[in-house]
Amino acid sequence: MPWNEAEVAAWVRAYRPVTLPPTLKLATGPEPEIISDPVAVQGLEVLTAIVNVQSLHASSGERGRAVAVLLTLHDGGHGVKPEDAKAWAMAHGWSARAGGQLADLAKHRSREAPTRGGFMLAPDALDRWRQAAEE
Repeated sequence: MPWNEAEVAAWVRAYRPVTLPPTLKLATGPEPEIISDPVAVQGLEVLTAIVNVQSLHASSGERGRAVAVLLTLHDGGHGVKPEDAKAWAMAHGWSARAGGQLADLAKHRSREAPTRGGFMLAPDALDRWRQAAEE
């Protein structure tokens, strides 16, 4: 568990901790989603598969991949809020550090961040994410 207040907020959103009295029985049911846009989730799942989830700065291409995915989502009307990006990432195996780096990129909508590696997604990437989201 992180120690500073900003990190704790992201951790709480990602892991949803609760303190339960010993007599309380848990109700079962679906957990609320951090990101409700299924197209954005598809894009983040692809990103998770193609980057080092421990650090987006591990190599010059990691940041470029993240920028490409975030720009594609944003330009397609599926932008992700920075705090949601971080919480989603941490809930899906990303380190808090990499989740924070993703949030920083989402905060700026990646417009100010150069794509160093020049990573390009397939031209139909957004269409494929939309199709997968409908399935």
